[in-house]
Amino acid sequence: MVSDLKILLIEDDKVDARNFERVLSNINILFNFKHCPSAEEGLEEIKGSKYDLVFLDNHLRGTNGLELLKLIRSLGIDVPVIVITSYADANTAVEFIRSGASDYIPKSILNTEGLSHCISNCVRVSELERKKKETEIRLKKSRRSVRVYYFKYTNYFICFR
Repeated sequence: MVSDLKILLIEDDKVDARNFERVLSNINILFNFKHCPSAEEGLEEIKGSKYDLVFLDNHLRGTNGLELLKLIRSLGIDVPVIVITSYADANTAVEFIRSGASDYIPKSILNTEGLSHCISNCVRVSELERKKKETEIRLKKSRRSVRVYYFKYTNYFICFR
């Protein structure tokens, strides 16, 4: 199982936040946990610190999770965001996933096994995406150096023909 995760919860309901932390503490992982009770505080926290996972409530005072998710993505912040909500429906889930959420969990089925599975999958996918980006960067650098070498090599022969 994954360990040493830095996890942020953006949730305006104190009872739901305590329940989430209780379920999280029953999973066999080491983690640092921070709870932000508002979208504004959560956004500032995400901008100021690097998190491995962000759990985001859909219904927040003054805004909603979808708008906050879109703002996070528009700022170029690349962190897995898992939406948790009391009002689960397929259309909302699809809209969140299309907007960049990594997963969507109804609070009614938030339990140790489900949360553990969700965290494991999101961390694994995030790691694979990071490795993919690194590989793409190395590939671009390799292509550039091949082009430079080819240019030098072809100019060398052109000069001596």
